[in-house]
Amino acid sequence: MHRRAVSSLDRADPSDSTETFRLEEDLATPDPTSSRKTFFSSRAGHTQSLLPRSSVLCVMSLVLHSLIVLTHLILLGIWAKRLEHRVTFSLKNQRIASFLITAISTAIGTVYSASLVFVTQTLSMRRSLHRHQMLTETHDNTVAWAGIGSAVVQLWTQKAVPASVIGVLCTFLYLANVLVLHITTPALFSLETFSAYRLVPVETRGLPTYNWSSTPGFDIIDNLDYFLPQPLSLLPSVFKGSVPALGLHNGTIYDVPIPNEGVGNVTANGTGFNITCGYIPDAVLTPLENTTSWNVTWPGLAPFYAIIYPTQPGLVVPINRTFFSSVFFYSTIPILDSSANPGKTHNLAPLMDNVTSSIQIIGCSQSLSNQTAIVDAQSREIQTLEPELQKTNSIWEPYTGTTDTFGIAESTTLNGTDTLFTELWGKWYMLIPPSDFPLVFSGTQMLSVADLQLNQMLNLVSGSDGPQSIALHTFENSLSTMVASMFWTLGNIPPAHGFVLQTLVNGQNVSMVSDTPPAGIGPNSFAFERPFLLAGNATVTAMSAETRLDLSIIAVAAGLAVSIALLLLSLPSSLFHWRNEADFSVDGTSMLQSIWLYRKHPELEALLEQVEHPTNDNLRAAGMVRTTLVGGHSRDSFQMARRG
Repeated sequence: MHRRAVSSLDRADPSDSTETFRLEEDLATPDPTSSRKTFFSSRAGHTQSLLPRSSVLCVMSLVLHSLIVLTHLILLGIWAKRLEHRVTFSLKNQRIASFLITAISTAIGTVYSASLVFVTQTLSMRRSLHRHQMLTETHDNTVAWAGIGSAVVQLWTQKAVPASVIGVLCTFLYLANVLVLHITTPALFSLETFSAYRLVPVETRGLPTYNWSSTPGFDIIDNLDYFLPQPLSLLPSVFKGSVPALGLHNGTIYDVPIPNEGVGNVTANGTGFNITCGYIPDAVLTPLENTTSWNVTWPGLAPFYAIIYPTQPGLVVPINRTFFSSVFFYSTIPILDSSANPGKTHNLAPLMDNVTSSIQIIGCSQSLSNQTAIVDAQSREIQTLEPELQKTNSIWEPYTGTTDTFGIAESTTLNGTDTLFTELWGKWYMLIPPSDFPLVFSGTQMLSVADLQLNQMLNLVSGSDGPQSIALHTFENSLSTMVASMFWTLGNIPPAHGFVLQTLVNGQNVSMVSDTPPAGIGPNSFAFERPFLLAGNATVTAMSAETRLDLSIIAVAAGLAVSIALLLLSLPSSLFHWRNEADFSVDGTSMLQSIWLYRKHPELEALLEQVEHPTNDNLRAAGMVRTTLVGGHSRDSFQMARRG
């Protein structure tokens, strides 16, 4: 008796080309085909696989594996040139940047490695199905691709039945390298904190100057002594180092940057006060009646008295005349040049202080030299100075500078030139107040603060062990240092009063000092302002803590080695399909596909029926027969190995 079960899918539209399946089963008829399920479809042909053809997968495999090798080579070049360090982040964005870098690299690595495994696994399984090999070898290769753990188990089972040692080992190595790639990819990039340097412009302060355009020229020059003496009396403290003297170095005033965030050194401008002295060859000394002093004249000297007062032996003292751009000295100690030449000496009759029989009369002029100073950005102290201004030798020559008291005033319109303030160095020098050191014992004439300091620098007031002569270049260097310190003091230490108001009262000039500008200035009045420092600019290197991208050479090297290994391990499957154009309708070895393959090879049924206990080792031993599951199948080539 036949019992038939029919199942159909009803459609609302009878004209719809929908598949109808009919399952026929005959349970009573001993016909061997009655127990089979037959499927019929109204569609022509068969449904194509969703996976790409093997040739397409082969190209994808070669491209993907080559691309990852190339990527690591590029990363190696980036690391060698440290190009990744150009990508920087601020400290406040460090956390979010670190998270994004790790998340993005992990996501890319996961997706890419999954693509590699998918393509290589598909090609390897298709290759196993197509090759004429042991059935157990096909089984081992297929199961090994289930994962790294399965590959380890299958590698272990090769000890009992070594069906596919190389195939399973290659699968294990491939999956192990993919696992390493999962580790190295997120570790490629990290963030490191570093000190970032950037160039920052800063303002500097240098030479002192004055706003000449606010006052009439002659009056200001003649009345500067109203407020300049008090700051100039601070010269000794500058040389003794009791107060900071930033901007002063020997005979140079250099630009000082304002307090800044810079580190290291900064290049600034420097101005050297070069002093050159020469002898007066035609000076005439005339004793003054009823005194112990001498009047000195020479051609070109303005018709005013220049007095030489009696002086202790071994001192250098200025002549009591106010010159604008020169200072004249007489020396009671020999000043020798580098050839041991004293230049020109002048005999005295009678003897000065009953001791000194001759003196030297010298004139000194000043010129400014441009220099380059290297200054520490934080301490703002000078490190080096080029070119060096300090002299090592000098030769006596006749003095050729000006002796005209009003030469500067007549030749200058006082229109705000920056160097006029320093050109009047003779005026400022003679305004320095007196010290308590007398020219002669029990005398009333005193050395000025500057003169005393100059003689101390020359070691002339240290006692009986002083030198018997001094070198001309030493004197010029000492005077250069003194003049530089004088201008530094004028510009950096404010006077007692900021303004001097001078007006006519009953036909006479009356001067008053004030800390504030006067409310109003009449036509016969004017006010002095404070000197100020010229502003300049410099560039400092500022440092700040930032984070930057850092490439790990360990991760790059490991990733490169793994990528090359993956490329080599994928080549057998890729090249196999490159040479064989056959394609397969079977995409894998899932349960349904395994059932289909089993029914397509009925000879395997008799083979596996011989296994009484279906353990893994027994089944693998029974499967040691050579066959081709997909493609050119031949029963004649099927060999069965019976084992008891």
